[in-house]
Amino acid sequence: MKRIPTVPRTDWRKDVSVYPYGLNAAAAAEGWDESVYYEFSAEEIDRIESTANETHEMIQETVRRAIEGYLLPLMGFAPETARRITSAWKALHAASDSSTGLFGRLDFAYDGHDSLKLVGACYDGPGGLFAASIVQWNWLEVCFPEADQFNGLHEGLVERWEKMAVGRRDRWGVHLSTATPDAVREGELAYLAATAEAAGLKTTTLAIQDIGWDGAHFVDLENHPIAWLLKLYPWEAMIAEQFGEHLARAGIPVLDPLGWMPASNHALLAMLWETYPEHPNLCQASLSEIPETSDILRRSLFGLERPAERLTREGRVVADTGPVRHAGGHVSLAWPPLFRQNDGGAILNAWMVGDSCLGMTVRESRTPVGWSDAAIVPHLFKESCPSLD
Repeated sequence: MKRIPTVPRTDWRKDVSVYPYGLNAAAAAEGWDESVYYEFSAEEIDRIESTANETHEMIQETVRRAIEGYLLPLMGFAPETARRITSAWKALHAASDSSTGLFGRLDFAYDGHDSLKLVGACYDGPGGLFAASIVQWNWLEVCFPEADQFNGLHEGLVERWEKMAVGRRDRWGVHLSTATPDAVREGELAYLAATAEAAGLKTTTLAIQDIGWDGAHFVDLENHPIAWLLKLYPWEAMIAEQFGEHLARAGIPVLDPLGWMPASNHALLAMLWETYPEHPNLCQASLSEIPETSDILRRSLFGLERPAERLTREGRVVADTGPVRHAGGHVSLAWPPLFRQNDGGAILNAWMVGDSCLGMTVRESRTPVGWSDAAIVPHLFKESCPSLD
């Protein structure tokens, strides 16, 4: 793993405009920074891919245990929410349906040598997909056409749509929705709609606040029934609203299903450690306190990609995003070593499509907390990469 400064393109948006959805989706690449890139060896890429796939399987098992073991209240879920999650989970498995939805993102701390540890997971519409799938690939084709990149995201998304659409090709297709105005989310939605259309699906995009309820069904602005929904709006917000109550009762298939909601709760890290203690790709984590023998990150259980976080070193506060804004407690995490250079750090985003890791990006930040605002930078790999040692 090497960090290499480079000269960015004058206007990457012009380059991605070659794609039919490029300009509409460009706003989704907020935070894109190609003034630096990371070079990996093929062996490192293989390790990252296999680790992400194994971790995803561990998350599936941990979520199953949490639901079937009635542990959701320990993760901060209110009794009624826990009941709804459990019912949704059982319905998914009774139908032999996939529990994991369309896509997700696993965040790993990697020191560039031996330590590769999970520090976050989000399967509820994580940000950065368009940048990872299209902007990053376009950068490679334009700037380093002789190199390779771990990136099968676009093709994988189309194939995933095709698989999930079997038996669901109803008259109105799939509705895609997010809260507006939000240029970033609307850009992501434009890209996801394009991948669905490439899979042969009819799509309708609308603001989540424009979804209607006729007393029995959800309808769009044309009063067409919504029979299949992709939302870029977090379950933790929806479930607290009347809209979420109706959605849970209506039984509409949602591509990021309610039964998979615990996989995006930050208590998952503690549940994973309890289920797989001392696993080399997990951090020590607890829903109570852990000894102050190293850097300790305390993170609110809710907040999805923007949780409240506080990092301490030997009891002294090193970084803080502010007071915990969400009820439900926090998780304590033994913060692992990061790849560091120029007073900054980097983490890896491993992108899951269905149950397979199909790509990655790197995020850089000068602060050890608040990674949702970190720069998204590209990567490439070659068959051999000299060691930093």
